[in-house]
Amino acid sequence: MFRIETYGCSSNKADSQVIAELLCSHGYAEGDGKDVLTIVNTCVVTSYTEKKVLKRLFELEKEKRDYVVAGCLPAARPELLGNLSPVGVITPSNLGEIVGIVERWAKGRKVEVREIVSPRQPRIINVGRGCVGECTYCIVKRARGEIQSVSPSDIVDEIRKGVRGGVREFYLTSQDMSAYGIDIGLRLPDLLHKVTALEGDYVLRVGMMNPKTLMPILERTVESMRGKVYRFAHVPVQSGSDKVLELMGRGYTVKDFERIVSTFQKHGFSICTDVIVGFPGEEEEDFEDTLQLINRIKPDKLNITRFSPRPHTKYWGTSSDGEIKKERSRLITKMYFSICEKRNRKMVGKRMRVLVTERVKKDSVVARDPKYTNVVVKGEFPIWSALEVEVVGYHPMYLIAEPLDAIPLNEFVGTLKNDKTINEEVCSWHGG
Repeated sequence: MFRIETYGCSSNKADSQVIAELLCSHGYAEGDGKDVLTIVNTCVVTSYTEKKVLKRLFELEKEKRDYVVAGCLPAARPELLGNLSPVGVITPSNLGEIVGIVERWAKGRKVEVREIVSPRQPRIINVGRGCVGECTYCIVKRARGEIQSVSPSDIVDEIRKGVRGGVREFYLTSQDMSAYGIDIGLRLPDLLHKVTALEGDYVLRVGMMNPKTLMPILERTVESMRGKVYRFAHVPVQSGSDKVLELMGRGYTVKDFERIVSTFQKHGFSICTDVIVGFPGEEEEDFEDTLQLINRIKPDKLNITRFSPRPHTKYWGTSSDGEIKKERSRLITKMYFSICEKRNRKMVGKRMRVLVTERVKKDSVVARDPKYTNVVVKGEFPIWSALEVEVVGYHPMYLIAEPLDAIPLNEFVGTLKNDKTINEEVCSWHGG
């Protein structure tokens, strides 16, 4: 038996699903207990995450547990494995080797067979590995390399197989979704038109798109996300200062980013973005520019990271004031929470359609509206249920709703195609 512990981004989560399916297809079962093989799918994007991963590996070592190290740590920082003794090591580029590692480990052990794909969880699909960026601070490219896009036919086949198996939500991910296909003569809109044309009731979430690669295909991308796709766009800005963006090697300006956001919001999309605070060279006025940008665009979701220098990057060895980073993180978080609270307060009393995606505790489920808003619904409902609900409360990070009626899944999917319905929701969210 085996279990997988996953750290980091959605690409790692997708890799973990691939690892699980490979092993289950060879007769191995997921489980728990001291005798299972633990596969640790690692991340090194920040020093904090790297330390957390290493702490876990040394815990397994101390407990004399059998484990495999997978993911970005062995790919980007193999030198850190010198004092460890895992059963095996794999990287994002050789996931298939996990089968041989587990076969050698499992000799003489009893194995069990389980269902390969669970229809009760979103299916995460890596549409490519690597990126085309040259960010001066990022170690991920060292781990995942230059872009290698998966063929559209393989992606379509995987979604078709999942739909037949009962999966109703798919998450397309990579290091940069809007760079998809650059290496094979295609672009993201070409892929989205193919995958949304498949028969069946299902929804898609599109992962992070970088402004540099998104700008040339912006209008086509928005148009291609009108079908069975959540009206949700994750576009990281990282800084509201053009000076800092140049230091980061991001390849776009604040004005470029705001044009992207304006285009998506005009078509009823919610916006998720990322910022890094305390980047080397970020002065007080640069941080103020970031605060003002966030206040202007009022993102629906904001990921905030304190800069940490990573090995093998331009800024390795750079020192920065931890107290300044902490204070800037606090200030931008406070502003973001205020934005969310004001927006969510306006939603009380509104009716919306949602899709149940998780069960986190008794007597409530987590659902998503067409804009991928996090909605906690009171009651017990099966995963993939579509509901009509009324918002009765809120938290800065989610809405609280009471169920009104069950609706057919195709009605929820149909909402994603209806510009009028989506744009009516946008007015209530943004005070229009």
